Amino acid sequence: MVKQYCGRKFVDNCKWMVFFSLSSFILFNFIQLNMMNVLSIYLMRSFDIKEAALGFIGSTYFYTNLIFTFFSGMLLDLFSPKRLVISAICISLCGLIYFIVIPSIFSLVIWRLAAGVTCAFTITGTLKIIAEYFYDQERGLAIGLVNTVVFLAGIISQLPFSLVLKNLGINIALLIVFGMGFCSLCLVYFFISHHKQIKHNTNFIHTIISTCKIFSDFKNLCAALFACFTNLPLFILGALWGSAYLMRVYNMRSGLAAVIVSMLFLGHMIGAPVFGFLTDRMRSRRGLSLFGAGMAIISALLISLFSYHPFCEEVMLCVLFFFLGVSTSSQIISWTFVVSNSRKDSVARAVSLVGLISVFGGVVFQPMFGLLVQHSGNLVHGYQQAMLMLIFTSFFACIFGFYIPNKSAANNKKVVGDVGST
Repeated sequence: MVKQYCGRKFVDNCKWMVFFSLSSFILFNFIQLNMMNVLSIYLMRSFDIKEAALGFIGSTYFYTNLIFTFFSGMLLDLFSPKRLVISAICISLCGLIYFIVIPSIFSLVIWRLAAGVTCAFTITGTLKIIAEYFYDQERGLAIGLVNTVVFLAGIISQLPFSLVLKNLGINIALLIVFGMGFCSLCLVYFFISHHKQIKHNTNFIHTIISTCKIFSDFKNLCAALFACFTNLPLFILGALWGSAYLMRVYNMRSGLAAVIVSMLFLGHMIGAPVFGFLTDRMRSRRGLSLFGAGMAIISALLISLFSYHPFCEEVMLCVLFFFLGVSTSSQIISWTFVVSNSRKDSVARAVSLVGLISVFGGVVFQPMFGLLVQHSGNLVHGYQQAMLMLIFTSFFACIFGFYIPNKSAANNKKVVGDVGST
């Protein structure tokens, strides 16, 4: 009894240091994900490769990421999350240093494959560890801050990284990223404790069957689909089509279009901790999810209407894109729900379900947007029609959000395992 109390007291005292360690891990991985945008010109020049070949090399990251996201949930539920996270960082560091020491197209592919493996354990492993250290009424804020760190990494990997690349060269820039990864490895090693895992006497087939049950759970599926549909504005407008839409429909300069699209990410960065905090304080997950999806419907509808009847378009579009970004952060409700709704030995698999469905949403709807534009006789009219897709998907988010259960008194308990030695 005394040992259990001391273990929980230790968890309470160091949990934000644990969060800081996990944040450094997230920052390292998502800088690796996004910095290919800045590196692309240098890589094409150094290795004399064309855009199509570079696109294929960049996509190798997502192949290993998708494959290992499914298995990461099972592994994190069965084995020590600390050991798996450390192993994932080491894999990524080995791939990165291999490319720095022996720069070639082959080593570039190896590095991107290794980075994809590591990123598969990033969000799943982070939320698994957060479930161990944080009370239910604190997890929403912690998960919201995780999303803020993800987007902070996206910002750092663009202009700041490009300035380092321009002034110090590609090798020094990559060594700085390597140093960040090594620091995150040290922080995870020293500040995250091993938690005793539940002993499993079952075979691999039984593990697969239990995983299928978690994946087919109606509430988990509704939460995952809600996260998928609320995240689509980031995948569609933020990641691919936003600037093209604004330049075609509103005849904007590329620089102004980029500023307006960036308001999506700013809105998400601010909204994520706010929705996380509200999720912790309010019992009504359903009300919050409907509010978030409703904000997305109104924002997308007004953006579509302004394309027909423009009025003070730059300022209004900045405001609307900002609120659309805030609405995407309501997906925090899904992540918080699956963490709180799952047993200790199934948290990671439930989280991996949300991650997989969210990624597949981007895989399906990004090209669908392009097809809607392409098959229209007029490009402007095609973009206007394609934007309607966000209104319909936000409506579906409302439907799935309605089935996310509200909190009960039992949710106020903390899920903490026994803390062992580091």
